[in-house]
Amino acid sequence: MLQAQGSSDPEKESVLYSNRAACHLKDGNCIDCIKDCTSALALVPFGMKPLLRRASAYEALEKYTLAYMDYLTVLQIDDSVTSALEGSSRLLRGPLFPLRALCHLVLKQYKEAVKDCTEALRLDAKNVKAFYRRAQAYKALKDYKSSFADINSLLQIEPRNGPAQKLRQEVNRSLN
Repeated sequence: MLQAQGSSDPEKESVLYSNRAACHLKDGNCIDCIKDCTSALALVPFGMKPLLRRASAYEALEKYTLAYMDYLTVLQIDDSVTSALEGSSRLLRGPLFPLRALCHLVLKQYKEAVKDCTEALRLDAKNVKAFYRRAQAYKALKDYKSSFADINSLLQIEPRNGPAQKLRQEVNRSLN
């Protein structure tokens, strides 16, 4: 759409892409946000707003490595950009806890899994993976009430989560 109008000013065209990307991001359309940010960056490399918006979209899509790269690029341009500092810091902490919790579950280290998931939920109170994995750990520890509570919290966030619905049925049978 933007190319059809044939803007001769790359900076203005980059701003248009970046602004449209912001709209896509706000609507939850992360794929189109990433496309527009990439187009904006092709016209004006190292644009901070497109980099930050693209990083946010990557993060929402759980493409953490790509998000982290964009946040780091912003910090190399200006190390005082608060949103980039927070984003890169959050990426270093947040997704790692549920991932490590999964390792603990596989190793049957259920108490450690609960701790990691609790920390993940402290950082992000709507972390679905943390709720699910902590519910699994509580179930293995035979703490069915806590497991059921976590599953219900997860289903408040994602009502159609099939694995959580199945786990709730299993835990519910154990409660009765």
